[in-house]
Amino acid sequence: MQWSPDGATIYFTSTRVAEPYVDELGDELYAVPAGGGAIAKVAAIEGGIGNISVSPDGKRIAFVGDAARQADPLLQPARSVRRGYRVYRSGSDPGLT
Repeated sequence: MQWSPDGATIYFTSTRVAEPYVDELGDELYAVPAGGGAIAKVAAIEGGIGNISVSPDGKRIAFVGDAARQADPLLQPARSVRRGYRVYRSGSDPGLT
């Protein structure tokens, strides 16, 4: 969870599926007004999201994602690749940095 610099918005991650232990597709990053209101999806990746950081003006959000990579189960287990992402508060698609 991360607060915006002006304290008006809270950012959090969630899988937002009914049974995440059965159908976990990855994390999604959401924003909600601190005083209450509608939840808005900001970004989603196939993997985990962590280390959320909001820019001082609140227009950009950076985070580290563990992008899931499915490997051949007969040769090696699935692994994840850590990558840096940035998104604009408007909810545009994540960009690899």
